Amino acid sequence: MDWKPIETVPKEHRFSALVWDGTYMHLATFYKKHHITGDCDGYWETPGHCPVMVFPTHWLPLPEPPVSA
Repeated sequence: MDWKPIETVPKEHRFSALVWDGTYMHLATFYKKHHITGDCDGYWETPGHCPVMVFPTHWLPLPEPPVSA
């Protein structure tokens, strides 16, 4: 898979992807609106106890999870 420009990412309500910010690779989730104020166009946040906003330039879709046999 090739890295795609961040402008091409789906703008769903919540979308997770592998992203690149020019320095680091992150697993991040795009949120269409800020969960408290509801007034932003969208933002990327890393998972975890203390989530961090990231500003990616490129993205890769996550692979499909394995299917149970």
